[in-house]
Amino acid sequence: MKFKNLGFTAIGVALIAVVYAFSAFKSGDGFIIKGHIDGVTSGKVYLIHQYFKDEITDSATIKDGDFVFKGSTPEPLEYRIKFSGNDRQQIFLFVENTNITVHANKDSLFKADIKGSATQDTWNAYLKAWKPVTQYAGKYYHLSDSVYKAHNKKPDSAAKAFLKAENVKLEDLDFKMHQEFFSSHPASIICAYVINTHFIPYFQFDKAAKLFALLNDNVKKSYYGKQIDQSVEIEKRSGIGAKPDFVMNDVNGKPVKLSSFKGKYVLVDFWASWCGPCRRENPNVLANYNKYHDKGLEIVGVSLDKDRAAWLKAIKADGLPWTHVSDLKGWNNAAAVEFGVKVVPTNFLLDKDGKVIAKNIREEELGNKLKSIFNN
Repeated sequence: MKFKNLGFTAIGVALIAVVYAFSAFKSGDGFIIKGHIDGVTSGKVYLIHQYFKDEITDSATIKDGDFVFKGSTPEPLEYRIKFSGNDRQQIFLFVENTNITVHANKDSLFKADIKGSATQDTWNAYLKAWKPVTQYAGKYYHLSDSVYKAHNKKPDSAAKAFLKAENVKLEDLDFKMHQEFFSSHPASIICAYVINTHFIPYFQFDKAAKLFALLNDNVKKSYYGKQIDQSVEIEKRSGIGAKPDFVMNDVNGKPVKLSSFKGKYVLVDFWASWCGPCRRENPNVLANYNKYHDKGLEIVGVSLDKDRAAWLKAIKADGLPWTHVSDLKGWNNAAAVEFGVKVVPTNFLLDKDGKVIAKNIREEELGNKLKSIFNN
């Protein structure tokens, strides 16, 4: 996400002041972040965070590796520290209205030592609790790769059943760990943050609801709690059974309305030229398009690109003959916002009435779903 400086209207400032005043999480008069970066003697450093629709940036000067930020946060929020001339690494931290210290090396910013924020301490505790899950996941993915390699990338039904059972074990372990952590930290916004980043982007709303119920009212009313509520509302508009719609320009600048495809099965495919998994999935999507297009399948590719040239180049390179649309706003793509898309690739399959009947079906699952529709 690119950072930008934002100006506020008088009304905007007043509204934010009200939010600050009534936030259940406010403590102290503000924060002071004192940082030191080994290997950096001078330059500019930026403190960035998102609050509802506003991306807010402050800046400071580095002197002999030291920098200081002073400000106030309406509630504990994830901030990031970015350095001029270094677009590859940033420091992510949870800021609250306390005195916070940050110490890092310029070549390993992700290892920054952050002290003074109780919310950051809870985040560190979460990562420690989650580590056994990530270790188990690593073993599972290694196992999956080995099985696919042993079967020349075409595992038989027994191998697929085995991998599915192993994946269920991984998901069960993951959910159990989160249940235990949330139960012991019901007053931490870290839990709401995790729901937003770990469950909502993958449309795991049932699990998200069970975990959200474990949290106290202050967390539910927090910034991240409100994001969860917003995602649930979006799910109602674009989940199974919903009839979402949008209008967006195609590659020639001509408006395309999704509902104009009524009478056809439509796969709405969210992707981007820079998305490796999207590009790897494109041959599978193309094969299914070629197989079922004459039987009534249409595809509308929605790109989250910002660079028009890169978008068009990817369409041509991958040989994608279906309808493509984009407003070239990246993650702020209007259709992506309408559908609640937070990761790519993501897709939605609509029936002839424009109703969502499947979500996030890829690889073999996509072919099986289309086969069940068109071969019957």
